[in-house]
This record gives sequence, structure tokens and C-alpha cells, in this order.
Amino acid sequence: MQHLVKVYEENYSMLERFIKSTLLRLNRKEKIGQKDIDEMYKLFPSLELIYVTDKEFVQISPNMERDGKKKSEHLGVKRDYLLFDKQGIPYENGNTIIKEPYISSHSGHLCITVIQKREDDFIFFDFQLERLLKRFHLYEENKTFEFAVKTFYSFISISLIGVALFLAVYGIVHFLGDGLQNLNLEGIFKLVIAFTLGLAIFDLGKTIFEQEVLSSDRINDTFKPKTLMNFTVSIIIALMIESLLIVFKISIGDHKDLIHALYLLSGTAILFVSFSIFYLVYRNKKCKKTKVSG
Repeated sequence: MQHLVKVYEENYSMLERFIKSTLLRLNRKEKIGQKDIDEMYKLFPSLELIYVTDKEFVQISPNMERDGKKKSEHLGVKRDYLLFDKQGIPYENGNTIIKEPYISSHSGHLCITVIQKREDDFIFFDFQLERLLKRFHLYEENKTFEFAVKTFYSFISISLIGVALFLAVYGIVHFLGDGLQNLNLEGIFKLVIAFTLGLAIFDLGKTIFEQEVLSSDRINDTFKPKTLMNFTVSIIIALMIESLLIVFKISIGDHKDLIHALYLLSGTAILFVSFSIFYLVYRNKKCKKTKVSG
């Protein structure tokens, strides 16, 4: 539902002008009849509920639904919690106020309530947000395409998790295959590298599954800093362990090959410094956003 709220907020000014200009005609009428209610439902396909309160915000009309049903169980309910808009400005005659999106207890849909102030009463209009956005082509839903995309992401993420598990099992089997009697430092390092790479791939697959398959928010940021950081940290650790292993192996054998270990260590160091700079920039940017929102 967050994606609907985001689209709504980005286009709030245009939607506000349309709703207010359309409802303005009701303010000129002394009484609202069934004909006016039917006309409003024709003008707004997204409108799902209308009711009226007096000056004290006590509901004086039944809930008038789209299908013509009228439910009287809310008669006498006080709606004074809607007395002020989100800026805390009290209503004046002729004002039309649009409340922030919320989950309707009546329908279970994400809705916005529009309140029209008249001479002697308030008229409340509940709009289903998804239908309202679809009317202006601000939101389109393609369930077949979304199902295909989620299926593909599921296959990729589950395959990555499978590869991660294979690496972990392979590392253990290879380690135990050498036998505890032939236990050496190289075998331990290879096991740790297998586990580290498996952890990095598992975390990547898990993140893809959570964000692209389980998440109901279709508007996601393309760039996921946390995913990149987790994956990069695991790769850096694996490279550091591999570099250390190569140094040990070369130091035992021909020292002329130490230059190759130096190349690997230099590359790992550059990757580590680059990651440190990225993390510093990301943390500072995140701190600024937190201060602004606070």
C-alpha cells in the first residue's frame, strides 16, 4: 500500500484541484437529495461512501453506499476527531479538506476522506485511493506481468540460496574427506572461504526474495545499499583469507612468487578502501535524512 500513498502524494495538488472544483457545486445547494448522491457516484467511480454530520460533528445521516444501501448503525456517532486538518487549521464555511490516506474500517480499502463544510453541516466523502489514481492513469496494475516477474525472482533467489548451501556442504565434505589426521592450515582456510562465499551468496538470494517476492511495495528503490554492503563485506573477508593463505603457501615454497600475493593483497586493499569511502558517504547521507525527518 505504500506505493499507492507515494503516487498519491506526488500528485496531490492535481487531485486536490479536481476534487475541490467538483464538490464546489454541492456547497451551493441548501439540501442534498438522493439525486445529488447518485450524481456524485456517477462523477466519482472511486467514491464508496457518503454521510453527513451537523455542526458539532455528530453524524445525522446514514452511511450512503454506492449500491444504494443506507446503513444507520453510525447515526449519532461524533466525528470531532476530524475537526482539524493535518495543519491544525479549523474549518471555515465553504472549505474542502482532504484527510491523509488510511485503511477504511468500512471496506478495508486504502481510502481518503474529503470533508465539505457547508452552512449547517459537514458532508463526508470516502474515496478508494487505488480507483482514484487509476482514473487519472497514475497507477496501472498488470497482475500477469507481476506474477511473471516474481516467478523469475523466486527462481533466481532460490537458486542462489541452493548454491550457497552447496558451497557450505562442499566445504564440510572436502574438509572431512581429507581426514582429521591430515588436518592442516590450508584445509581450514578453504573451509572458511567456502562458508564465507556461501554466506555472501545466501544473503544476496535472501535479500532478493524478501524485496522482490515477499514485499507488497511495488515501488522500490532500484539501488539497495544494504544489499551491496552485506555482499561486499563477505567478498572482502573471503579475499583477505585467500590472500593470507597464498602468502603462507608462497612463504613455504618459492619466495619469487610473492609478487602475485602482493597483487592480490593490493587489490583487496583497494576494494576495502573503496568500500570504506562508500560506507562513510552512505552513513552521512542517512544521518542527514534522519535529522530532516526528525
